[in-house]
Order: sequence, then structure tokens, then C-alpha cells
Amino acid sequence: MVRNLSVSYGKTPVLQGVSLRIPDRCITALIGRSGCGKSTFLKCLNRLIDEEDAAVTGSIRFDGREVLDPRCSATDLRRRVGMVFQAPSPFCMSVFDNVAYGIRLHERLPRRELRRRVEEALAAVGLLGELGGRLRQGARGLSGGQQQRLCIARALAVGPQVLLLDEPTSALDPVSTVQVERLLAALSQRMAVVIVTHNLAQARRIAQRVAFFGEGTLLQDGPPSLLSGAGACRELERYLRDA
Repeated sequence: MVRNLSVSYGKTPVLQGVSLRIPDRCITALIGRSGCGKSTFLKCLNRLIDEEDAAVTGSIRFDGREVLDPRCSATDLRRRVGMVFQAPSPFCMSVFDNVAYGIRLHERLPRRELRRRVEEALAAVGLLGELGGRLRQGARGLSGGQQQRLCIARALAVGPQVLLLDEPTSALDPVSTVQVERLLAALSQRMAVVIVTHNLAQARRIAQRVAFFGEGTLLQDGPPSLLSGAGACRELERYLRDA
């Protein structure tokens, strides 16, 4: 649960007084015009905002703990609240080692158990069957869509409870976009998924909740019927008309 979240860079406010409940086992789509604060909001949820020179106030409660409390371990939080970025970002290492990276960071596992966990994550995103036994090949030799699914597998391998995605299909072709959307729909059966998207057609296809941002604040949130204009506030109606 996010309450009264505000973020500023120096004297420039980026988010002001945002409160939003993010349901479990649900895809929540964050929509709004460029620069309205969606990505900043997303980065607050797993404290990636800590890497920037930003002032953050308010409250983010997750699993009974205050995320913004300095005593809350950002490393542990990011294991439980995974993040996938706009452009595919595989590490310069093998497919296997990409997925194993986070597991090795947090746990010491026997080789057989490590391989099981890696293969389980790759199977979840549909890559294990596609790649067969070629898990030692360089990850950057994969197609763009495969690289993005690999990045999702890397996040899944450490067992997150929430998955955050910032425009994850904007650089992908239509076929790869469909594959990622189907994957997110499947993942939402067992975890909370929060996605920033400028693609209203995508939001209509996959969102189970919608949060509409404008000028650094949350203007409206509710069911996906908002995207058809049903019950939409005036600002959202204008955004839907202009998009």
C-alpha cells in the first residue's frame, strides 16, 4: 500500500501525494503522458530511487514492513520486488549465468539445485524449450524478445512476490510483444505485476487494474473499464481521446 508518496529532485517535485493500493495476483497498468511520474513511482516500489539524488517522503507498506525505512534492506527488497526495464539488459555472460546471477548473490545452492532453479525460471518464460541444451551460449546472441524474456527469467529465479516492468515491450516486435503479454498474464496468477505502458491497446489487453497519472499525481485508479471511458475522469477522457 502506497500512501501520500512524494518525490522531488532539488526544488523540482516529480510526484506529489500519491496513494495507491496494489493488489496481489493482478496486473496493474500505470498509464499517463510522458513525464507524469509513472517510472519514478515504479522505482520507489523497490527503492531503485535510492540510486538517484531524490528526496522521498510518504509510506510504502509491503508484507507488513515499511519499504522507505532505512533499516529495510534494499537488497532483500529487490529480491522480493523484481524489476525489468524498457530495453533488454542481459549481462555479458551465458544464458545460464544470467539467470543464476541473482540466485548466487542471495543463496548458496548445490550445483544440481542451482540448475533446477535456473531451468525452472527459463521454462516459465518459454526459453528452456526454445534453447534446448544451449544454455551456455552468450545471452547477447539471443533475439530482442528472447533477451527480454531472459531478463524476466532472471528476476523470477530469486522468487519475487512482485514484478515491476517499465515499458517492457516498447522495443519488441509484435510477436515478441504477444509472448511477453501472455507470460505476464500467467505470472499474475501467482504474484502482483505492475507495468508502466504508453500502449493503451496493451493496457486494454492485459490490465486488471489501471492507475492514471498526470502532472506528478495520481488522478484516477480503478477497473480496466476506465480505458473504454466508462467512469473516466475528465483528464482521463482527454488522454484517451488524444492517444
